Amino acid sequence: MTFEKRPVSGATHRSKVIIFNTMMKHIPALIFVLLAANSFSQVQFIGFDRAVCPGPMVNMYTYSNYQSGGGGSGTIYGYTVYKNGVSVFDASGTLGDGKYGRDLIFINDSVGFLVYYSGNTSNRVLRTEDFGQTWSDIGGGAPTYYGLYVVNSGFAYLVTYWNTPLQLHVARCSNLAAYQNPQFIYDTSMNGDVFKTDTILNNDLCNIDSLQIYILSGVDTITYHINFNILVGIAGLSGTPATCAAYPNPARDNFSLSTTGRGIESVSLFSLNGLHVRTYDRQSIEKNTYSLLPIKSGIYLLKVTTNIGVFNTKLIVQ
Repeated sequence: MTFEKRPVSGATHRSKVIIFNTMMKHIPALIFVLLAANSFSQVQFIGFDRAVCPGPMVNMYTYSNYQSGGGGSGTIYGYTVYKNGVSVFDASGTLGDGKYGRDLIFINDSVGFLVYYSGNTSNRVLRTEDFGQTWSDIGGGAPTYYGLYVVNSGFAYLVTYWNTPLQLHVARCSNLAAYQNPQFIYDTSMNGDVFKTDTILNNDLCNIDSLQIYILSGVDTITYHINFNILVGIAGLSGTPATCAAYPNPARDNFSLSTTGRGIESVSLFSLNGLHVRTYDRQSIEKNTYSLLPIKSGIYLLKVTTNIGVFNTKLIVQ
């Protein structure tokens, strides 16, 4: 068998050279794009070294997202928070720019934290202390949501990520504005473990004095170590975290409060299903005597606001 060797015309040869040269010009840029995309895709959130430790709860909280429209301009978004299947906060149909809920964590029957995507710029953390009826913004981070760890009733760490430019944020979110820090940890390399110490008010709910956050960067696991320095020495804290307790408990006609804070600002009583029962006046606070007449026997929740934070505790009325 023989093969005929056909000559290549000059025009055909030149066009092949042009195509080849054009391809070679774009290969470096293509390689860069692929490597960059691969690098970003290899940054993953593994998790925290433990789960949040909520207290005993009677109520169950959930949320759902809302969208009306085709996803383009004019689309309306939002979310609704439910307590025991009944809506207690409705933001559906009120938000644009792709805003929707991403996470919901309640640590007791009245205090909860919600993460929602606030558009192209960030995720925000909201906090409630009245059974989900009202929410306040306590901090935020980058657009890609990784996780939220609730330390106690006043503090949470929000882990978020931004891939252009490469950066990982651990924001400290707090009901006290002075303690909010959107860049408590700000890492643009993710090539080694990070060690930080943070001062917090009150113990971690798990009674552990540290927290680890794990990130997978390529094939390496990066650990962010946060050691807790519990804030003490405030108006007679005597080396212990701030506390608040009602006594006697169970109580019959009245009760008093024992707190390690510097001053009580307000005291309110709620039923376990979140209904407001009573808010005590200034005279009751100054005398430290809170009447329970004519309140029916049962289990109630006390919300005590002091100048260093909000405490929630159960009170049994006989």
